[in-house]
This record gives sequence, structure tokens and C-alpha cells, in this order.
Amino acid sequence: MGESDVDKKIGIVTIVDYNNYGNRLQNYATQQVLKKVGYEAVTLKNEVVPSRQDKSLFEKIRDKKVTKLPAAVIKKIQYEKNKEIHDLRRECFIGFTNKNIAESDYVISENRMPADLSDRFAYFVTGSDQVWNPRYRYGSSIDFLTFADKEKRVALSPSFGISEIPVKFQPRYIEWLSAFKALSVREEAGANIIKELTGRDAEVLVDPTLLLDKQEWLEIAHEAKGKPKGKYLLTYFLGNISKTDRNWIGQVAKENHLEVVHLADPKDKKSFITGPSEFIDYISSASLVCTDSFHGSIFSILMETPFVVFERTENSKIQIGSRMVTLLKTMHLEGRHFNEVSKQADIFQMDFAHTGEILSREKKRVDDYLTKAFQ
Repeated sequence: MGESDVDKKIGIVTIVDYNNYGNRLQNYATQQVLKKVGYEAVTLKNEVVPSRQDKSLFEKIRDKKVTKLPAAVIKKIQYEKNKEIHDLRRECFIGFTNKNIAESDYVISENRMPADLSDRFAYFVTGSDQVWNPRYRYGSSIDFLTFADKEKRVALSPSFGISEIPVKFQPRYIEWLSAFKALSVREEAGANIIKELTGRDAEVLVDPTLLLDKQEWLEIAHEAKGKPKGKYLLTYFLGNISKTDRNWIGQVAKENHLEVVHLADPKDKKSFITGPSEFIDYISSASLVCTDSFHGSIFSILMETPFVVFERTENSKIQIGSRMVTLLKTMHLEGRHFNEVSKQADIFQMDFAHTGEILSREKKRVDDYLTKAFQ
């Protein structure tokens, strides 16, 4: 590979997940954003392996020392129960990736790293997604680009996904975060973490999916085979739907003569076996979207589809993440939280007129950030 080729190549490090809509779509968006600023982007396929200490949870479960299963373990059990359906859905995600995302033909891990990897690219970008969440990625050095020269390390809207870093991870996080050439995050809580750990100021930038406009997304959208012919209400919940929320959704659908489509429920098989391109179309065509998902909310904004944000319930704990709070605050849409929407006379009435100006401003901030990072 010639020197001029390297000068225009960027390696993307993100979670490579053929199961999550937001993950695949933010990966695609990051690639397209980097193309717009003149670079060829390649996503580096990667694996992270839990340490012996991280594996101990499963041993405790096996030995019946943990009586209440974490949400991640419950999801794994549910996955195994519906493995055939999940496998079909995964094929949709792999098909989307093969068609739309340039991936490396090799896989990197902490124990399997090409010696000359840093020399193959001009820069490396980590993000967006929850690459810095130790619960998901076990504090992997790969997500902090430690294999690359320090002047090549750039963070584009990554997320911690938690409000504070567990003590056992803090020393390595301090070391690795301090070594970045350019630091940004996608929520205010993340900027606070970096400030507390390193003293550095990180820019809070929007998720890359918001950097492509509606038409750009519709160009890769496909109509789902199982999509209703008539009007429908779309639910997309990554946590549990409480009985109260489910009843409210059912009542809204009944009063407005809407079919209900549960996009994340394996029981709704024809809708569940759906790839990222169909996800965009499902949201674009819906009369209303009810979701606890960050990217479910983002694509509702991009498609200008009325939506309601619900708090996520996992292990009986109710929470709305910092990234969702930051998103609604940035877009001046705090009123779309369920607690506010449920008080409105017309929940389908939603004004998106102001969002275009906000997104233009945020795109400019990202452009300025990348221009400086790639100097």
C-alpha cells in the first residue's frame, strides 16, 4: 500500500454487532461522515474477551450464589429460547453490513493484533455506541485505540452508557483517555466522567446517525415484507414494557384504529425478522413510535414521525439514560417523554420545524471537530 493511500484511510473501531439496529446504523453513518470529509473508512472487525474476573459472575450463577439474574443474562436465556428466529434476523443484519459497510477481512483482538496495524491508516476513530461501557466491553484496550500511535487516536461520539466508572477500571481509563489526540462523547455524563478522571474537556457531539439527513437514510431503506398495509403504531423497546405502558399503548392504538407492531418482540415473528434498512422504513411509515431506545428516538426525529419516549425497565429498575436526556435536550423535544405526552390532548401533533436548524448547527460542530482532529 502506497503512502498516499494510507493518508486517506481511517480505521473505525466500534462494537460489531449483527443484532442491534442502532449499532449497525451508527457504524454506517460514521463511515459516511468520514467519506464526506475525504477519507476512505474501513471498520475493523474486533473481538473482546472477558477476563477471568469478569467471568466469575457466570460461575456464581452456576453455583447458585446469584439468585437474581442480571438483565444481560436474562436476554441471553431468551435468545437461546428463540435461537432460530434470532439467527434469521441476524442474517438480515449481516446482509445489510455486507452491502453497506466496508469491513476489514481480518479480526483484531487484544491477543491478535497485526504488528503494522497503526501504519496501515492515517487515523483511527472509536465510537459511537457504548464502546467505553465496561459492562459490555470489559474495559478493552482496543476501544481506546492503544494499538495506534497517539496522534492517530480520535474519539467520535462514543458513549460510556453509565454514570461512573467502576473503581477497578479507573486506572486504565485514566491512562487511555489521556492519550487521545481528540476527545468527544455523545452525552454530557460522559464529558463529566472524562473531566473527573483526566481533567480534559471533551466535546459533546451528536450521534453520527443525526449527521445524515432524511433523504440519505431513505436511500438505503427498504419496505419490510411484513409491514401492515394500513396505519400502525410501532413499538421498539429494548427493556421490558410495563403493564401500565402496555395498557396505554393498547388504548391509544384502539382509539385511533391502529395496528400494533412490536419490532423487538420475537413473538411478533414477521416484524422481528427485520434488518436495519427495514427498520428505517418501519419508523418512516408509522403513525406513532413508542420506544425506550436511543436510536428509536433518533430515527423518529430524522423521519419526522411522532414518537413517545418511555423509561427503560430492566431488573425492575426504571431509568432513562443520560444519552436520551442529552438527545431530547439538544433537539428541544423534552416534551416527548411519556410523562409529558400522556397529558396532551393530541399525542400525534408534533412540530419538527425547528429540528433542521439544530441539526445543521450540530453538523457544523462535528465538521469543525473532525477538521481539527485530522490536522
